[in-house]
Amino acid sequence: MRRVFTPCLILIPFLLINQNSTFLDSIHIQLNLESEENKIESFIVLSEDFRFVEFEKCLILGNEALRLSELIDNKRLKAKSFKSIGVSYYYNGLFDSAYSNYSQAKNIYQGINNEEGIASCFNNIALLYAIWAKYSEALDYHQQAYQIRRKLKKRPDEANSLINIGNVYFYQSDYRKSLKSYFDALAIYKELNINNDIAMTNSNIGVIYKQLNEFDKAIIYLERSEDIFRITGDEKALSRTLLNIADIYNFKIKDYIQAKKYYLESLELKKKSNDNIRIALVHNNLGTMYANMEKYLQASSYFYLAKDLYEEMNDMSGLIMVHHNIGNIHQATEDYTKAIHFYQKSLSKATDYKYIDYISSNQKALFECYAAICNKEKFNEYFQLYSAGVDTIIDRINRAEMLEIESKYRYKEVNKQNETLQDQLIIQRGLVNKYRNYSYGVAAITIIVLVIFGLIIIKK
Repeated sequence: MRRVFTPCLILIPFLLINQNSTFLDSIHIQLNLESEENKIESFIVLSEDFRFVEFEKCLILGNEALRLSELIDNKRLKAKSFKSIGVSYYYNGLFDSAYSNYSQAKNIYQGINNEEGIASCFNNIALLYAIWAKYSEALDYHQQAYQIRRKLKKRPDEANSLINIGNVYFYQSDYRKSLKSYFDALAIYKELNINNDIAMTNSNIGVIYKQLNEFDKAIIYLERSEDIFRITGDEKALSRTLLNIADIYNFKIKDYIQAKKYYLESLELKKKSNDNIRIALVHNNLGTMYANMEKYLQASSYFYLAKDLYEEMNDMSGLIMVHHNIGNIHQATEDYTKAIHFYQKSLSKATDYKYIDYISSNQKALFECYAAICNKEKFNEYFQLYSAGVDTIIDRINRAEMLEIESKYRYKEVNKQNETLQDQLIIQRGLVNKYRNYSYGVAAITIIVLVIFGLIIIKK
């Protein structure tokens, strides 16, 4: 597939340049007095200015920078042009093309031993692996970028790598490591007094607390983030924070009027920046909101909008999520055949990419569907798979470790909470002792669920 796709990408800019020669000629005239290096830098800047406004012109300008850098054999600017074009493809959801350009930039940077450029490309390639749900590769590249940036003493970039590492741990549901990375980054941003990044990190921490069902803490951190972004005017970042606040109202507090308000404001901001990745996410989450309200027709409409975008972008994480959500709609409307179809699609991809949360939730949904249609064999198969994956002890241990991480961070700022930390560790030891006999309860749980299965059959 890639063999067919790549030549098309080479041909399209060529045709566009011919169709827009007047556009390029006018820019060359304006830059006529510039040196060749400055002219290339100007074309890169102009390309990035068009990135979210007019993608075709963005590519024309980026490829012109690349052509000029090849003419004067300037490897640094050639690498910079490839990287900039890659970023433009990334934000327009063309991930294969982004990867190709990042890789070419990385190879050139490595050839001229430009460590800052190498780290930047490692970072960008890692972001693509995260989208493709290849989390081991994503972590490897992010950690390589972090080590280089730490060596170069690039403190803001070092903090950015910590944020990205935290994001990957978050995707893997490893909230302990994610929270630690975010707090480490927050300490650097506060040291440097970078308000926008402080706001962004507060937002990420708020998301972790949302996952832990600690909604008061989540709202506190997210509102800190929202306040700063409204002052700085960073609409793209503000839209993400609004989305996170909307999710709390939707999934946790169940205030759908507030949820819809925040979703729609976030969606409008994302459309302004042509942020297809997160436009798809907002569509998905609006779908879940309508599903929670039992308005299944509206929910289905938004889910399919999200699915189409995720398929266009080949976003595996998004497809795993939206296939599961479409399955939920069919299960809620008792169309179990279609529900099973979408749950199995989601489970297959989740298994391939080791997306643990969705493996478990799809297995649970499948044994419920098979119970509803009285398929005892399939019910037992998926129930056993689901039971084998449940581990409440680890979940409880991780929550206690979150409290420990937060306490250590806050100790640096206010020099307190040691007693709270010790209390949590004592509670944790009690929890471990309490659940040592967990395995003895598995047989009893199995019997109960089989009884429930029998009741479902009798009811039908």
